[in-house]
Parts: sequence; C-alpha cells; structure tokens
Amino acid sequence: MAEINGKLMAALLPNGTVRVVFVPSLGSGNEASHTVKNLSTAEKEFVSTFGITPFGAAWIREEVERNKVFCILVDIDDKVAAMFRRVQAEHELRHPSDSP
Repeated sequence: MAEINGKLMAALLPNGTVRVVFVPSLGSGNEASHTVKNLSTAEKEFVSTFGITPFGAAWIREEVERNKVFCILVDIDDKVAAMFRRVQAEHELRHPSDSP
C-alpha cells in the first residue's frame, strides 16, 4: 500500500466536537472533513485510523485542548486518505464552457 504525506489538522469546535482534516501535499484540493463527537473519540481515532502512537495522540489532544487547533505533517495509508476526499458531482467536473 502506498503512503501519502500531508497535513493532519484538528480543530475543537464550540459545541465540543472535533473536526479532523487530512490535506495531502500533492492533491486536487477536494478534501472533506471528518467530525467526531469529542476529544476522547478524536484521540482514539488518531491511534486506530491514522496510526499515531497513543503517546502522540495524547499530545495532540493536549494541544487541541490548549490551542483549539492543531496541525502536523504525517504519512498515512492511501485508503485512510481516501476517507477525506470529497466526491465531486458530475456537474462540478464539467468545464463552464462545455455544453450539457
């Protein structure tokens, strides 16, 4: 399996949920966010989904609690990166000059 490098970002929202986004270094700019219900769930996701060590996940959690946002460069599996790709509708793929 290929690994994709990029930025893993997390933001603590006012309602207590955590938005996680992976932005590949080379990409098309169609990233979608993944929202989890709280910091505890986000910490578990960092370990189980992204392969970050439990110590690293605890550190990320502390940073998100303190600063409300966090960003780190990571290499993740291409199947995990696919979770963060927004599927474009057919009308978004057409060029404006193309006739329907």
